[in-house]
Amino acid sequence: MKDVHYEDENSQYIAIGSVEKVLCMVACRVEDPHGDYFKKNLATIPDYKWIGEDGLKMQSFGSQAWDTSFALQALIAYNMTDEIGPTLKKGHQLRTILMATLKACTTTFQWDRSWTFSDQDHGWQVFDCTTEVLSTIFNDATRNCW
Repeated sequence: MKDVHYEDENSQYIAIGSVEKVLCMVACRVEDPHGDYFKKNLATIPDYKWIGEDGLKMQSFGSQAWDTSFALQALIAYNMTDEIGPTLKKGHQLRTILMATLKACTTTFQWDRSWTFSDQDHGWQVFDCTTEVLSTIFNDATRNCW
């Protein structure tokens, strides 16, 4: 349970994805059905569900940092900075908002700031996402996109 609580606390009870979310929540329920860990897990369920035309859906947690980076890289590749300058600027602002400040980490590689797969609240740094965001920033800078 120590590992479950560690993941819950570091991801603001969002977890890595929808399957992991349910597993952590069930483990906390079994541990203490009236405990704070279970209640905090329940509070983040709305992050995963939505109502579609054909009923209730459960989705994976969003990939804002990842998707934004790839979209901006594609836009930059077109060399149309004048036409899409405002869009690139908004993308840069979103990258700044999505940057996570790490609270705790037990790995050898610990950065003060990086990007997660989704958003700041998710909290788990992902090196692939950080690499893609940095790649986009360097492409922006070399082409004077903002």
